Parts: sequence; C-alpha cells; structure tokens
Amino acid sequence: VIIGALYWRQRLFDDRVEIQFGKADAAANFAFVNGAGDFLSNYGGYVAGIAQFIPNWGDPATGLELAVRPADGFRWQAAWYDGSTNAWDPATGQNGPRTGPRGPATYFDDPGAALVMTEIQLEWSLGGGRDGLVKGGGWVHLGETGYSGPIDPATGLLVNTVVDDAYGFYATALQTVWAAGDDGPKIDVFGAISWSDPSRNPVEWGFNAGLTARGLIPGRPADSIGLMASPTLFTDATGISPLGTAYGLPGGTGGSEINVEAYWRIELTPWCAIQPDVQWIRTPSGTLDDAVVGTLRVEVAF
Repeated sequence: VIIGALYWRQRLFDDRVEIQFGKADAAANFAFVNGAGDFLSNYGGYVAGIAQFIPNWGDPATGLELAVRPADGFRWQAAWYDGSTNAWDPATGQNGPRTGPRGPATYFDDPGAALVMTEIQLEWSLGGGRDGLVKGGGWVHLGETGYSGPIDPATGLLVNTVVDDAYGFYATALQTVWAAGDDGPKIDVFGAISWSDPSRNPVEWGFNAGLTARGLIPGRPADSIGLMASPTLFTDATGISPLGTAYGLPGGTGGSEINVEAYWRIELTPWCAIQPDVQWIRTPSGTLDDAVVGTLRVEVAF
C-alpha cells in the first residue's frame, strides 16, 4: 500500500511564509512546466533533466518544504526530500527501494540519500487577463545512483556504473498572449529548458515549447486544445546511457528524442470531459524506432 499524500501545511504572516512536512509529490511544487498540465506525457509535468530523480506520482517521498513570498509576484522555495527511487543500494547492487512505500523513518536516518531543491518565481500581469511568470531552480541528489552500463565483452554481463551527487538546473516560462478578459477565451504559450551534468545523468539537455487555447471554438467555452514539442539530448558519457534497445538493454551514448503531442479536451457536461490525445515520438531513448501513441482520457468529477 502506498500513501500518495499525507502532509501538514502551515501558512504564517498573512500567507507570506508556508511550511509543509510529510509525504508529497515533489513535482506538484517544483520543476513543474506551467501551462502544460493537460498534456499526458511526462514532458507536460516536469522538466526532462530531473525525471530520473524527482519523487512524483506513484513514488512520492517524505519532504520538508519552505516557501517565502516577501513581495507580491515574487516567491522563493526550497525543499529536502527523502531521496530518490533511483538511489543506489550497495547491499542489493541495484537502485531502490522505491520511495513510494516508505514512511517518514528514513527521512531522519538516511540524510546521505536526500534530494535537495530550490526555486524562485516571478509573476506579472499585462492587464486584461494577460498574465505571465518565469521561474528557475536547481537540484542535487545527495546520494549515489546506479546505471546499467555497457556489456563487458569478457563476461557478457552488464557493467554497473555508480555515480554520486547528480545535479542540474532548469527554467520555465508561461505567458498569456491573448485573452478576452479575465475569464474568457485565451491563448497561452510556455517553454522550459533544463540541463544536468552529463557525467551523472542520461539527460543532458531538455527543451519544451508549446501553446494551449481555451474557449476558441464557438459555443464551447470550456473546451481546450494544446500542442507541445519536447526535444531531449542524451549524454555522450559511457555507462550513463538511458535504457533504450529493443531488448531492454542500455542504448548507445548520445542521441536524442523528440516528443510531439497534441490534444483536444472536450467538456461534455460540467462533470464529465473526454480528451483525445496523440503523441509522435522520434527515436525514443535515442535508439528505438519512431512511435505513435494515441490515447483517450475520460474525466469524471464527483
């Protein structure tokens, strides 16, 4: 059984300071790509460079989060999370255990496997509902992570590569470029960029750009459409390659992946919506054949 969220949150000084402790999804507050939340791929959830490490849906982690808003439109936050599912365990010779089933006990006795994050955010308004924001942050995993490296030609076995203190930086931005008032139809554009040390992370560079539009179809004010492109560049470092062959073995060094996604969210009633979605993925993990994925999501609110 995994408890997905169980935390205590306290706001102080007219909501200028916020403290949270407990089991939580780190991607809900950090490295989130604003404006891309309705897309189905992970690229719509958080920047690519942190995907190997961030505790998120399915495997949240115990964390202490602090946010300070000294002035309107400015926010700084930091967090200390109980490690990563990809933390190396010397006892087993593989990554794990997962953070999802963990309780708070390991938060206090295993500081060497912590994930530390910090982020600043600036917000503004150009009037008429044309709001925008930009944020930037960094992260470091204070522990070891294992990768299945190349095959040893002498033994035919995979060679494990273990690295420590993986880290990276990111920035995202969102701007409403057209709006018919504060609550009317609007068009948003968004973008993100991330970088991580290529000697410690398969993903060296990640990019994200797209747009969403709501209420543009006559007579359907709650419908929205979106288009997003997400190129990813992988490291050239030997032994730090992403999994990506037809047999589940490590792929070659370098390479890239491009994910292009489009959706149409159709509100059938105030409590039910359907969302056709299609993704084209060029060279997944940098080595696999191109793929097309179609999805139909059904939302029911009750």
